[in-house]
Amino acid sequence: MDRGRNLDAGNTALITDTGSDVPADWRPDNLRIVEIAVNFGQEPFDQSQGIGAFYQRLAESEVVPTTAQPSAGELEEEFRAALDDFEHAIVLHIPGKLSGTVTAAREAARAIGDERLAVFDCSSVSAGLTLLVRRVQQRLERGATFGEVDSFIAHFNAGQRTVFTLDTLEFLRRGGRIGKAQALAGSLLKVRPILEVADGEVSPVGRVRGEGKLFSAIRDYVEEHSEPGRPLRVVYAHARRAEAIDDLRLAVESARPAAVTEGIVEIGPVIGTHGGPGTLGAAFFHDPLDA
Repeated sequence: MDRGRNLDAGNTALITDTGSDVPADWRPDNLRIVEIAVNFGQEPFDQSQGIGAFYQRLAESEVVPTTAQPSAGELEEEFRAALDDFEHAIVLHIPGKLSGTVTAAREAARAIGDERLAVFDCSSVSAGLTLLVRRVQQRLERGATFGEVDSFIAHFNAGQRTVFTLDTLEFLRRGGRIGKAQALAGSLLKVRPILEVADGEVSPVGRVRGEGKLFSAIRDYVEEHSEPGRPLRVVYAHARRAEAIDDLRLAVESARPAAVTEGIVEIGPVIGTHGGPGTLGAAFFHDPLDA
């Protein structure tokens, strides 16, 4: 896409996938969400049943769920439909190191061969991807060139941070998404890991014993990876732990009083397959527009 092309929320489709966990109450008219399949063995899970049904099935099933990227053909259909309705399309997918979705999307884009379509490999998932989608949409609503949007996405990918904790590493281990956090596996007896999504993969930050130390560790992480005195855009995420969001927000805001809550997401089936219930985290970054 030509960098000088003018984009706005009326002429540009914004496409992401269900690994973003964009909440239902924030879905602008130009947003389209591609489904990443979740399967219990050979049986597809119907994600329209809702998040609660997924976690109930996860707790009751002896079958370990898996995720499956959409095919290039399926994505080609989605992209063509978006380009029928809009002049341009910006596609924001979960990291290529965690899913083959973006690879399939690029294959679909090549098949279409339309320079009005741009596909991006993003650096985070769930809260982090929701945060990116929201801030790209904010630029579309203001009006921006493709070059400005492209530069912003690169800035976000380099600067965003996502910190989170899990009840167990077992779901990451089963799904093969444990990455550098493998070093923690087998050593967490009544200890909660602190992890980050960095450079598109899961990496360990530390481990703590007890809820009080957990929130202190997240506070320290935010303080280390952000700048004082600048607004900090934040999206919070949980998997069946809504009661912990207030404590998590207090931890972030105690480190950065200028933090702005962009939203709270409940982790859905795609990311929940790999994180499991009890996952809690925050994604944050400094938006240049706030400087």
